[in-house]
Amino acid sequence: MKKSKRADVARIGNEAEALLGRLQRLTIASALLELVRFIGSVQGPLSTLRTESDERIRRHINFRLNHDRGLPTDFARFLDTLAPEEDPEEGDGEDDEDLSTPQTPVAKALAALTSNIRSQAVAAASGRTAPRGGRPTA
Repeated sequence: MKKSKRADVARIGNEAEALLGRLQRLTIASALLELVRFIGSVQGPLSTLRTESDERIRRHINFRLNHDRGLPTDFARFLDTLAPEEDPEEGDGEDDEDLSTPQTPVAKALAALTSNIRSQAVAAASGRTAPRGGRPTA
């Protein structure tokens, strides 16, 4: 993070590195207090960064959808060809449906596409490569 071109991200990276140096010399209680302070100081900027990146991803997807209206349907068909993921809690008799989970094939495809683009962006920003079909690796 400290090598980032963005000043706000580089500042957080520098503060984190400095904090790590201080933590080694502190008692556990003092170290925990320092961590709590640090987390409180970076939550706002990190939330802003997350909002900005989500907006960029949304614009990118909208751009792609405007150029290829069939993309969600084609992607949904592709996802249907993949092996289904098993839900360990499915069939437990409880009716606690997660309303945030997309229900239609097209909504599921858009959610998967968004997640994939986000993973690619995180991998690129952290200098890692995103493997095909998996999470970024070091």
